Amino acid sequence: MPIPTPSPEDLVKKAIAGDAAMMAAMAKGVYEKYGDEGLAAMARGMQEAFTPLAQSIGKRLGVPIGKGEARDWVKLDGFMGSGMAMQCKFTQVSDKGAYVTVTECPYADQVKRIFPAFCRKVLIGVERAIAQSVNPSMEAHGEKYLPEGDDVCEIHADLRK
Repeated sequence: MPIPTPSPEDLVKKAIAGDAAMMAAMAKGVYEKYGDEGLAAMARGMQEAFTPLAQSIGKRLGVPIGKGEARDWVKLDGFMGSGMAMQCKFTQVSDKGAYVTVTECPYADQVKRIFPAFCRKVLIGVERAIAQSVNPSMEAHGEKYLPEGDDVCEIHADLRK
């Protein structure tokens, strides 16, 4: 009897979900031993690891790295989110700020099952890397999270100046 072959899209989603489970489990272990300080260190690590990647991708997309606006964050964040099989929409876009709403995320179910605070406490480091690659004066912060029971994830980026 032949084994059914999943589509390439399904394979990507399953791989991402598996990665999410491993990352959430690691974060849960760090939290249990080191508390919020450990999670903050993980978020900084994510930011440090993803900054060079965000800058490289941004340059290829024509984003003015280091001096961009929120519209540039939309371009870079949208591209990087689509590479993770997320369904996103951007709203309230201006030069000074924008929101991304994630309606579907292959991370969400595994993170919710293992460690719901993972996105808020750790994965936000990736959003900070993207925002600060566009402009060091840009901040990114989450307002809603699927794994914590919200109906969407919502991230806001804004220029402090």
